[in-house]
Amino acid sequence: MESLQILLAACAAVLALVLLRRALSEISRRPGREEVLRRVREQADREDRVQPGGRECPVCGSPTKFFRYPHISVWRCTRYPECRGFVRAEKLSRPAFAVNWERRGRGRGGSRCPGSPPGLT
Repeated sequence: MESLQILLAACAAVLALVLLRRALSEISRRPGREEVLRRVREQADREDRVQPGGRECPVCGSPTKFFRYPHISVWRCTRYPECRGFVRAEKLSRPAFAVNWERRGRGRGGSRCPGSPPGLT
């Protein structure tokens, strides 16, 4: 009976060692943090450079990347600062119902609602 317990303990120890070795080999095959971060940055850079609806640089013909500044939106050359070419982005038109709403004096101007007292806007 005692030899059976020793045999079972030895088998359990061998099984634990095999599982530990397998887990460690899997961990060593995984890429490190730096490698994963490098891959993610490369993928993001590729996606930024090639956007559907993007324009070509009028100066060098390279792809452009969309930038939004407080005063203007542009498609700027990806080779900046060597190339300083850009294309202005088209302004989005306002929906017809918003234009009509403002034309009637109801939007953005803060005009009175019908039926409201004269002191309120």
